Amino acid sequence: MTMGAAGIEFVYVIEGDHGLVKIGVTTNMDARLAQLRTASAFPIRPTYALAVQIDARQIEGEVHRRLDDHRCSGEWFDCSPDVAERTINEVAADFGIPIATTDSETFRRGLNAIPRDSIGLTTWLFILVPAALAGASVIWLAST
Repeated sequence: MTMGAAGIEFVYVIEGDHGLVKIGVTTNMDARLAQLRTASAFPIRPTYALAVQIDARQIEGEVHRRLDDHRCSGEWFDCSPDVAERTINEVAADFGIPIATTDSETFRRGLNAIPRDSIGLTTWLFILVPAALAGASVIWLAST
């Protein structure tokens, strides 16, 4: 996988109506979500994504290792989206990547700080970017 526009890669969590979550990596959330929706027999929705400016596969691999007891097949796990999100955040912290929370004003300023042509619509709908404003290497994303 090559680094995405603006040097951002995403470690994401997608929840399916079948009760499983997928933990994966992409450089383009819109394209990846479209691929997965086409291939899935069940409705799916993104619940969380962590955007980093490092090789996101490092984080994904460690998350998969930690959740191996919950693995069903490949990148699909039998755990809640909250467990997947918490594990991603723990791994990111272990890698020294700061995780930020935000308020609505920081959210608005953060959205305006990212070039709109570098990130797709789905990503814009889920993105919170306080860490980018603080010069951190991570952007925290969450669904509404």
